[in-house]
Amino acid sequence: MKVSNAVFRFRPNEWVCSPGLTPIAEIVHDIDLKDLKFKREETVGIDRLIGGIAMAHKQDESRLERGAAVFDDLYGYFNRKDD
Repeated sequence: MKVSNAVFRFRPNEWVCSPGLTPIAEIVHDIDLKDLKFKREETVGIDRLIGGIAMAHKQDESRLERGAAVFDDLYGYFNRKDD
């Protein structure tokens, strides 16, 4: 299925579309696959930030909490930004 905006599946048969998710999906894609398909300028910074969280916090719960806060704020930014 081809979709112009990012689509994330949270629960079976429940899809969420949001323009703010598209840039985040592109950033995560490039970090995860290391293919730089989307070449977003934010990717390197977010990659370093997540790496810093992983180095500074050894417990998964703390890493998830900090990472979630980063992506929540990033989502808020992209929902307000004219891209």
